[in-house]
Amino acid sequence: MFGWRATNWIGLYAGLSAYVHEAMYAGATDAYGNTGRALFYGRATVIDVPVVRLFLPVSGRFQPFVDLGAGVTFVNRVRDDPSFSALGHGRFSLGFDAWVARRTTLGVLAGYRLLGMADDSDADDVNELGHQLQLGLELGFHF
Repeated sequence: MFGWRATNWIGLYAGLSAYVHEAMYAGATDAYGNTGRALFYGRATVIDVPVVRLFLPVSGRFQPFVDLGAGVTFVNRVRDDPSFSALGHGRFSLGFDAWVARRTTLGVLAGYRLLGMADDSDADDVNELGHQLQLGLELGFHF
């Protein structure tokens, strides 16, 4: 995540993350020719641009915040014929930053993303919604 804190109460940032999207058992053959079932994972790569972080301007070492943003998610699904699509999402997070040194913060957040998703039959139309919950720790360096 890279950002700019314009004032004591507002910041802008962009972020990049990836997570497991789905899991599916499917037939597989190993290097010796043995067949069986294996667990395969899909992947979602998330680009958050732009995200607005609103801080509660309080004095002291702890600053609560709210994130509001949007972006694009690239989903690589696990199927017999994997599909790949780019989908939009909205983001909302709550958390706080704790100042541990003059230019260093440690943050904790809980976030939610609402993903617009398409099925394999028509990847251009959004026809289902996906949900993602995120818990995270952030280490921030301020220049």
